[in-house]
Amino acid sequence: MKIVKAEPEQLEEIKNFLISYEHSCAQLMAQVKFSFDKVMIVESDKIEGVLFWDNQLFHCIPFIAQGDVNKSTEFATEFLRLLKEKPVKCISGEKAGSAFITELMKKAGEEPAHINEYKVMTLEQQPNLPPEQLNPDDEIRRCTEKDCDIILPLQKNYFIKEVVVPGSKISDLVIAMELKKTLKNQIVYVLYSDGEPVAKANTNAIGTGYIQLGGIYTEPLYRRNYYSWHLIYKLCALIIKNKRKVCLFVRNRNGPAIQLYKRIGFQENGDFQITYF
Repeated sequence: MKIVKAEPEQLEEIKNFLISYEHSCAQLMAQVKFSFDKVMIVESDKIEGVLFWDNQLFHCIPFIAQGDVNKSTEFATEFLRLLKEKPVKCISGEKAGSAFITELMKKAGEEPAHINEYKVMTLEQQPNLPPEQLNPDDEIRRCTEKDCDIILPLQKNYFIKEVVVPGSKISDLVIAMELKKTLKNQIVYVLYSDGEPVAKANTNAIGTGYIQLGGIYTEPLYRRNYYSWHLIYKLCALIIKNKRKVCLFVRNRNGPAIQLYKRIGFQENGDFQITYF
């Protein structure tokens, strides 16, 4: 088994390989489509796995979850060899694969700073309508780059709550840069109440068969108004209309969010792990 740089003529083969697993690797599929130069394949006589190897490592290595000891051992040898040349700061993907790579990193002397575990949830049909209509002074808008400054405080609160690793800090400049990139490349809906942005939701990976949601956040004072449900419904209805399926991942200890997604129509469909170093 080898881990080698993917060649352009392998693009369709790689995409076809990922389709069966895309609900848990939509971000990897998006990277394959738009940033192919950093894609690597795990191969023997055929493609066995796909990696997007940058400072953040996205992966799809199904033989690990399937318990194939021989292939996993061969992969470990190759991965540790490449790790000497290509450092990794974050591992993101299906839980069994992330946990396996995390253990390899530990063998190489890299201790995790933080590990987040999630449930993968998917939606393949029309979402359920919110149980209550919005108030007359509530409005959902699709935002663009020109709205960056207006919704930056909302994005900052989301980052602090859901993204920033405990004990670390992130600058407003970095948050603004990430927000501008999201506004440029993704679908972003924000709910305004009395003219103030108070809740948001967006896509964060546009794959082939699945589109992944992320950035879902409501300011604490405005919760219990079904604002997130309204935003998710609007995004999901648009995605389903365009013949795609929807996926997202939610922290596995966030019971209220899991129950909300189930009420909208999502089903649990696997486990996901992000490890930070």
